[in-house]
Amino acid sequence: MGNINRILKIEVPVQVKLAERRMFIGDVIELAPGAVIQFERPYDSPLELMANEHVIASGTAVKVNEHFGLRIVSLAKPSTPGA
Repeated sequence: MGNINRILKIEVPVQVKLAERRMFIGDVIELAPGAVIQFERPYDSPLELMANEHVIASGTAVKVNEHFGLRIVSLAKPSTPGA
């Protein structure tokens, strides 16, 4: 049981993914303050919570005091190795 407790105390980085898209380098170089980048994802779609580049949950943005937070709405189904 001691090894499990040690594993459960390992810190891993988690990220909240808003959206992504591919852009030509030339277009990236031309970005300037005030530029708007449009994404295909609807503005009100759930945000993705990721760990190790895998989606583990989705949720909605919330304000926690003066900070950003994520209210979990659903958990992702575990993936099967090799699937």
